[in-house]
Amino acid sequence: KYSRDGAAEVPIGDGVGVASGNFTSSLKFVFYVNGQAVDVETVPMVVDGSDGKDGESITAAGHWESANTPYAKNSTVSFAGGSYLSKVETSNPPIKIAKFRNGRLRRKRNGGYILAGRSANRTVHADWQEMVAPVGPSASYWLDSPVSVINFTSTGTPSPSGFLVTCKQNVAGNVSTCSTLYLAARKYNGSWLAHVGATLSNQISVPATAGYTQFAVRAYKSASDANAWNNNFVAEKGVGVANDGSIGATGATGAFPRDRGVWASGQTYVWNADYRDKVIYLIGGVYYNFLVKNYGASVTAAPTSVNGDSNWEAMQKFVNIATDTLFADGANVAGFMFKDKVLKSFNDKGETLLINGVTGYFKCKNAEITGTITADKGRIGPFSIASGILSSKILYENETNKYVGFNLSAGQIEFYNERTFANVRIGGNTQFVTIEGIKYDAGIDIQSPNAMIGMHIKTPSIPLFVEGGNIFLHPNNDSYVSLRGIVGNWRNISVKASLNNNDDNVMFINRDNIEVTLPPDVPGHTIYFKRMSGGVRLTGGRILPAPGGQEVSYIDLDFASGFIKCMGNYWVMFYCG
Repeated sequence: KYSRDGAAEVPIGDGVGVASGNFTSSLKFVFYVNGQAVDVETVPMVVDGSDGKDGESITAAGHWESANTPYAKNSTVSFAGGSYLSKVETSNPPIKIAKFRNGRLRRKRNGGYILAGRSANRTVHADWQEMVAPVGPSASYWLDSPVSVINFTSTGTPSPSGFLVTCKQNVAGNVSTCSTLYLAARKYNGSWLAHVGATLSNQISVPATAGYTQFAVRAYKSASDANAWNNNFVAEKGVGVANDGSIGATGATGAFPRDRGVWASGQTYVWNADYRDKVIYLIGGVYYNFLVKNYGASVTAAPTSVNGDSNWEAMQKFVNIATDTLFADGANVAGFMFKDKVLKSFNDKGETLLINGVTGYFKCKNAEITGTITADKGRIGPFSIASGILSSKILYENETNKYVGFNLSAGQIEFYNERTFANVRIGGNTQFVTIEGIKYDAGIDIQSPNAMIGMHIKTPSIPLFVEGGNIFLHPNNDSYVSLRGIVGNWRNISVKASLNNNDDNVMFINRDNIEVTLPPDVPGHTIYFKRMSGGVRLTGGRILPAPGGQEVSYIDLDFASGFIKCMGNYWVMFYCG
């Protein structure tokens, strides 16, 4: 029988068709046997619908940056570990960003933004639709121990007597010990027996007990799972047991396995102190691998059996974990893949270890190196090494793409600012030329072509202490030196003495007459003096009693106070009342 559009069933013969124009929604066929329905088939009527409206395109806009605002409607951006779609044209960030008091957005040193508020209270702005929510860093766990096997001597003494297992974790690339898991240990002699109970710690001490073939430590998230020793563990570490065996026969001298390719007539294949030859040979339409069977032999005959013969040893017989020789190109062994002279490990998180046997390239996701690293160039975090220089730089201004940084070598330290063109160098080539054209070598050289303050020192103590040598302040011819609160050097003299270039203020406190020698003439040097009671005669140098006076070789201080100033090659005396 059949039914059109849900109407009553009508009998129909076998092989009789029903025109499609006789129904509008569906046609149902029912097959009966002895009045009992045993099969039902429904044929729907499918009709073309009207065309839909054109959809809107979506534009991938990369990471959200304030410099790229506004973002057009239907723009996708990545931000704070998530993915977002703009519902309207907007300049607002998907998640609120912290700001300084001046309104500028706060940023990290790596260029990222600092979000406002607590992470638990963050909300998505109404202008944006969250496509992929941020995901926090996942943690991976493993158990580590310096002991991989316990050795029992013929007398039953274990070495070592026990071992320590440490729980470690990797969170976002940061490796540390883990104290949030429960550690438990068991021993095995045909069945697993309790050994060390569950403990919430980053370490567990396991004693080596005789009579057992292996020990195991597992890490669990709950104490109940740890005590039950079920399969809910997150990490496991096994330590085997080895017993002294009898002394074996002396083996053949080790030889380097040499791949000779397909067996060829007329060739000689050997196993000697240097090489053990491997060939492949076609038997029954299948290629098999063979090794020369006997040490010291030279073989010219072809293999006669897939299982080997008196001359050849079939390689496929090595089915255990430990093999005599392994040849593989395109293999997967314990999670390590081999192909085209490249070894790499791979899991659902991508490559974690890669070694290229041709180029020497080495890639490792997480390494602990206790020896010495020798490298002429490379990068460690934000630091780069090239041509004997350690350097680092960080973005100073996004708008101008300017950086600040430093370069460190064995002979020089350099700090620079690309925005201001300022440069500070310590050591190395710090030679400069003065306004007068004189070349000097400076210990510290500060250079800046901009009209700015070259160096700023602010401290409540002594901001600058210079000891030894001369000090030069050389402004440009149209500039000046501004000094505030100058205190000159003070000296009391009571007996015969010689003045020096550091003397600025001198008080003569002698009672008897004394003679004082002037310092070497330095043009511009001024010495202020105060005479108390005794007589003072100044000698040494060419002395003028007053501007325009006659040159004398000495002068007596007739007045109580005054100053003497070096002008050219003369010391000129001035009195103050």
